[in-house]
Amino acid sequence: MNMRLRKLWYSNGKWNPRTECQITEGRRILARFKRKECSCKNVELGSYDSQVEMSRPTQMTGRTEGSASETICVDRCISNEIEALWKAGIRTTGCCCGHKKVNGFIGVIDDDIPVMKQLGYAVRPNEIDMTRRDSFHPKSIRRVSTAIKPPVSDRE
Repeated sequence: MNMRLRKLWYSNGKWNPRTECQITEGRRILARFKRKECSCKNVELGSYDSQVEMSRPTQMTGRTEGSASETICVDRCISNEIEALWKAGIRTTGCCCGHKKVNGFIGVIDDDIPVMKQLGYAVRPNEIDMTRRDSFHPKSIRRVSTAIKPPVSDRE
C-alpha cells in the first residue's frame, strides 16, 4: 500500500473508512474523464451565462461556502466532474472552468485537500494568496497555457 495513502487512512492511530471509500469511489468515477477543450463561447470572466443549477449534495447540507441555498450553480463544461466529486464525498467551496481565458479551478474544504491529491489532482496556485493549497485544476478540461504554473513541490 502507498505510504501516503496509508497516512490518510489513519487518523489519531485509527483507520478512517470514509477516506478509503472516498479514494476508491473517486478514482473509479474520475477514471472516465479525458481532458477536452472548455465549451464556453464568448463567455466573460465573472459571467454566469454558461452555468447549470445543481442540487446541493447531502455532505454539503448546512455548509455555506459559495451559497446557503439548496442548489449550486456550476459552469456547464465542468458540471459532470463536480457531480462526480460530490458523489465521491468531496466538499467543494467554489469552481470555475476559466472560460478559455484563465485556468479553471475546483476549490475544496481543507479536510478534503489530501483526498484530492490522492485522486491525482494538481494544486492550482491562488493568485491572491500563494500560500493557499485548497484549489485544484479540473481534470475534464485543458489548461490555458499562459496561466501561472504551480510550484514544483505541488506537481506530484
